Amino acid sequence: MINAVKYTGDFVKGIFYAAYSFAAILVLMIQELSNL
Repeated sequence: MINAVKYTGDFVKGIFYAAYSFAAILVLMIQELSNL
């Protein structure tokens, strides 16, 4: 049970990290487009 909780925690952290990275790239792209 503890192992499943730890695995779920890592999975959630992975999703948050991916979403954060995607948002950061999106912001950079928008800034680049604004500069054109």
